[in-house]
Amino acid sequence: MEPTRGKWWNDVEGKWILTNLDKEQKALLDIPEDDSDLVDADESTKTKPPGTVTTSKVVDTSYYDALEIVPDAEPPKIKRQYYLLARKYHPDRVGKND
Repeated sequence: MEPTRGKWWNDVEGKWILTNLDKEQKALLDIPEDDSDLVDADESTKTKPPGTVTTSKVVDTSYYDALEIVPDAEPPKIKRQYYLLARKYHPDRVGKND
């Protein structure tokens, strides 16, 4: 009988909850259809196009040193060097004493 009165059973609280659809509809009308209000709020979260090189100074160059490249190397160069070193030091290609 309660569902016909606009109520639903909440298992967590163990009681009937009244659903006010008019109130929920008004709340939904305040929500924008797109996320532009959230996306444009913080400029630092914007992504850069692929292949874009940043001009910021690299603090920790240990990964670049391991790849034997300079920190301002282009992304394709970094990828290629990683591939070459991965093949060079792969366990199936390196002897047991290495």
